[in-house]
Amino acid sequence: ITFSASNKTITMREGAQDAASLLLQLAAMGNGDPAQFALGREFSIQVAEGRDANDFMFQVVAHEEIDSQLVPGQSKLSTIHIVRAPRPGAYNSRLDIWLAPSLSWYPVQIRKTESSGTVTNQIVTALKNRANQYDQ
Repeated sequence: ITFSASNKTITMREGAQDAASLLLQLAAMGNGDPAQFALGREFSIQVAEGRDANDFMFQVVAHEEIDSQLVPGQSKLSTIHIVRAPRPGAYNSRLDIWLAPSLSWYPVQIRKTESSGTVTNQIVTALKNRANQYDQ
C-alpha cells in the first residue's frame, strides 16, 4: 500500500480495505459466512487511511434489537453489534457498528466516540434498491 500524503509503503494483507470500503467488507463477510459474527468472536481487518494502515481489531459484543424505521410495521430491527475499541498508538477512537442480517448485513448504525468524548452517530433511515433500475 502506498500513500499520496507520505512516502510510506506497507505490505497489503488479504482482506485489506480503505476506510470507505470497510463497511462493504463487513457486509460481504456476513453474507459470505454469518458464523464470522458469532457472539464473542474477534477479528482483524487491515485498514488504510490517511498516511498509514492499521489493523482494526473488532469484537462481536451483542445481538441487539435497535429502534429502526427500516422495517415497515416494526419499530425494532435485529442487529449484530461489533466494536473496535481504541488502540493506543494506532487509533484513539471507539467505533461501534450495528449490522442487520435481515438486510443483507447492511450497517444500519455507526457510532464513533473520540478520545475527547465527542460522539458522532449515523443511523440509516431508508434503503432503496436500485440494482435493477436500468434493466428493462
